[in-house]
Amino acid sequence: MNTYYKVFISRSSKNVGSKEGYTVFDKQKYGNFKKVKMYQDGKNNEAIHCGWIYCFKDYVWEDGKKLWFWEQDWIEIKEVKETIILY
Repeated sequence: MNTYYKVFISRSSKNVGSKEGYTVFDKQKYGNFKKVKMYQDGKNNEAIHCGWIYCFKDYVWEDGKKLWFWEQDWIEIKEVKETIILY
């Protein structure tokens, strides 16, 4: 049985001042951004640390204007075990 790790990155953002929800998009490398632990429920409803949420303010230029966004990137790492079933 082979074991490897998969990294799942879900980047999301919303316009600063917007009441709309977050939208998910593309991938990013991270520096010294604020990060908080991400948890999921375990077998007996215990909280299991499964990744990090990076939180920061970012911007894009559109039509000569700087548009600001709040961004949250959810990063989860999972162990994957696989067995060959066809030989």
